[in-house]
This record gives sequence, structure tokens and C-alpha cells, in this order.
Amino acid sequence: MRITNKYMTSSMVRNIQLNLSNLARSQEQLSTSKRLLRPSDDPNVMGQFLSIRSNLSYMEQYNQNINDGLSYLNMNDTAMGTLGDLLAKASEYTVQAANDTYSAEDRAAIAEQIDKMIDQVVDLGNSSVGDKFIYAGTKNDAIPFKRDGDTIIYSGDTNEVRREVLAGTDYRIDSPGITTSGTAGVFGTATGL
Repeated sequence: MRITNKYMTSSMVRNIQLNLSNLARSQEQLSTSKRLLRPSDDPNVMGQFLSIRSNLSYMEQYNQNINDGLSYLNMNDTAMGTLGDLLAKASEYTVQAANDTYSAEDRAAIAEQIDKMIDQVVDLGNSSVGDKFIYAGTKNDAIPFKRDGDTIIYSGDTNEVRREVLAGTDYRIDSPGITTSGTAGVFGTATGL
């Protein structure tokens, strides 16, 4: 086989271009501090990298779900503590009002205080985390409890709010504002929902 000048020149130009390409790649790796720049750089390692990235994405979502659930639970805990205090105070007022030494005016003042406490309980029923009401079920974009005279109207639903915290494992993060079954929700049992 005869090696011509044209063949030698083509070979030399190809090698120079290959070296320039390798130099450009090395400079790109140095400037980005990354060994893998494209999936074609090392398909085996890139597959592992993409799998790890996907797992990290899932873990970030699970972390957000856990934080969301904790926010719901903390708000529920705060609301229940306040509700317990209100109920204890209401019990004190009813015992006082049952005393024969109180006049009709005194009892009317106590009734007014209890009426204000009912408004506070409705406000507790409308507790929210961000823009989500924690006792409204999945219909949690509008206030669940409204007071109309002596009637409390519930406009949420009884569906559970759940968050996935591990693959295939989800937990309820809300408390039922009301229920339609024999078990009571936080604010009672309703019929006809």
C-alpha cells in the first residue's frame, strides 16, 4: 500500500481536530467542574446519576408532604388547645349562671359572653394553614363554618386530606371538622351531607 502526501495530511488534520476537540472538552469540564456534561459521555454512570436525581426529587416531595402534614397537625393542636380553654371557660360561666344569686341581667351578660365564645369556636373551625382550611376536608379553599344566627353551617366535605410520605404510604394529615357517621368530628356530627 502506498502512503501519499494527501493521506498523511488528512491524517494529521484529523488528529489535530481530535486533539482540539479533546482540549475543548477538558476546558469545558474544568470550567463547569463536572465530569459528565452530556448523557453520551458515560451512559452507565449517567443512568445511575439520573436514577439518583429522580430519587432526590421524590425525597424532596416527601419532605414537602411531611412539612405540610406537620403544619396541619401543629395548627390542629393549637386550635384544640384553644377550644379546650374556651369549653372550660364556658363550663365555668354555665355553673355561675346556675347560681340563684345571679340576676336576670347577670345571666344575660353571661349569655352574651358565651355567644361571643361560640363565634370564637367558629373562628377556630375556620383555622387554616396558608390558604387551606384544616377542618374543611378536601373542599378546603373556602371557609368551612359560617354562623347564621343560632345555626352553624358547614360548607366543607368529609373527605380526608392525605399526604404520601414514602412510596405507597400515605397518612391523613387533617382532622374531620364534622362527620356523618356515628363517630364525632372535632366540631360534631352532621346529617344530610
